[in-house]
Amino acid sequence: MTAIPQRHVVAMTTSAGGAATGSIGPITGYIHAVRLKGFDGTADLTLTAGGQSILVDTSIDADEFYYPRVPVHAAADGAAISGGYTMALLIGETISVTIANGGNAVAGTVTVDVVPA
Repeated sequence: MTAIPQRHVVAMTTSAGGAATGSIGPITGYIHAVRLKGFDGTADLTLTAGGQSILVDTSIDADEFYYPRVPVHAAADGAAISGGYTMALLIGETISVTIANGGNAVAGTVTVDVVPA
C-alpha cells in the first residue's frame, strides 16, 4: 500500500523588521519536502522539531524548494556514514518555523510535505 503524503501549510506575515514565526503540527511522519514562497530574497529560514534542526538556510530565494535529510549513523560506533542520508522522522512533534530578514510586512507561506510513518 502506498502512503499518501500530507501537506501542511503555515501562512505568515513578517513584522516591520522582517521576522515571522509559526508552527505546524503535531506531525508524525517523514519530512519529505519544504517550500518557502513569497518572502523577500534575503530571507533566512529555520525549521526545528523535537530539539533537532530540520532545515536552516540564509539569504534564500523568494520561492524555493528543499528536500532536507539527516545523516545516517553506523550501529557499531554511532559515527555518521559518509554519503548516508535519510528523511527526518518526527513522532508527534511540532515543527517551529522562523523567518528572519523576510521583508517589511510581507506575506508568505511555508509548506511541509510529510510521508506518514
